[in-house]
Amino acid sequence: MLRRCARWARSIFTDAATVDAESVSVPKLGTAKERRAARYANRPESTSHALYKVVAASAPITFGDLRSIVNKANEEDPGTPLMKIASGKKLKLFIDVLKRQHKVWTLRPAPTPECKHPRFVYHTGKGLHKPVPKQTAQGADS
Repeated sequence: MLRRCARWARSIFTDAATVDAESVSVPKLGTAKERRAARYANRPESTSHALYKVVAASAPITFGDLRSIVNKANEEDPGTPLMKIASGKKLKLFIDVLKRQHKVWTLRPAPTPECKHPRFVYHTGKGLHKPVPKQTAQGADS
């Protein structure tokens, strides 16, 4: 083992001495953002991100409506990342992933006269919070 280490150390110094510094070219890859973009350029979209886009496009949405949208998308184009969602159990699993990532939340809608026990509604939180107008000095005096 010691002999192997000594041979390795000798090879570093002898091989490196023959290489000329100008002949070695190290490719410049750009900034970290460019390297990351190049790394992720060829990757397929994840199933959870595809499901998030579906929820964001049609929120607020019930579980049944979401399942019908996913099934219709799978019938139209079987190559989508949503193809992994073949059952309600899988859909629930991917919704739970999005809930853990704090991308999707559930709301219990208010009961209506025709539906006393409404289902959960999924939403992304966008557009639900309206900014409160700031009071001006004039409004505070009156």
